[in-house]
Amino acid sequence: MPSAELVWRRAAPTLRIRDPHKDEKMVTIHKALDECSAKYPVFYEDEVDIHLNPKIGSDWQLRGQQKRVVTLGQNEKYYLAGALHSGTGKVSYVGGNSKSSALFISLLKRLKATYRRAQAIRRTWTKPGNAALVKV
Repeated sequence: MPSAELVWRRAAPTLRIRDPHKDEKMVTIHKALDECSAKYPVFYEDEVDIHLNPKIGSDWQLRGQQKRVVTLGQNEKYYLAGALHSGTGKVSYVGGNSKSSALFISLLKRLKATYRRAQAIRRTWTKPGNAALVKV
């Protein structure tokens, strides 16, 4: 199989859910980007869960042998929240041991400290209510 450039791997799950409000959200996002300034910066915001244990999936192995993967022994996670400035490309991020509103609030505090001249911060993300204005 390897000589035929075939590998054994799992398929990636994907969703085909169409957003009925996509056009409205895109208009809001483009308007925010057009109005981006030092007073009203625009950020792309997202969060990520980092699993500290490796994911063990299918793999090629010799018959009669099994690979071993050393793990931490606990199902630990770490959480990051970050924001990309749409104008400069600068990334600001915070991390924590729990994914809660406190993580998002600490990201807003980081943005407020970094962009002191901003009167309001406009952020976009992949959640409902795609673009929102946050008073600083």
